[in-house]
Amino acid sequence: MNLQQYQSYLHLKRIQNDIENNQNSKYKLNGKLYGPIIENFTSIDPEYNIAIEALSGNKLFYYSVENEIVAKQLIKIMQNEKIMKIFGSTPEAIFDAIVHLHLIGI
Repeated sequence: MNLQQYQSYLHLKRIQNDIENNQNSKYKLNGKLYGPIIENFTSIDPEYNIAIEALSGNKLFYYSVENEIVAKQLIKIMQNEKIMKIFGSTPEAIFDAIVHLHLIGI
């Protein structure tokens, strides 16, 4: 993960924290934002962590959401906040990543 992606990740985490901890948040989602895969993933055996990280690359930082509606709302927030670099440079790439993770049950 490069510096720009890391900064985007941190910005998105701040937004997630605001949504979860502030009833008056300016960010509104019609469903659950579960957060990055890396925070919702537990390896059976820590000796596999390096292999998992190597195979997944930046996908561990993809966000998991409740449904496609939340994915679209999250993309809109990311566009408004100009934090697109965590998944890719296009909203379609982000949507594909988020929906793919949702559909496989992560």
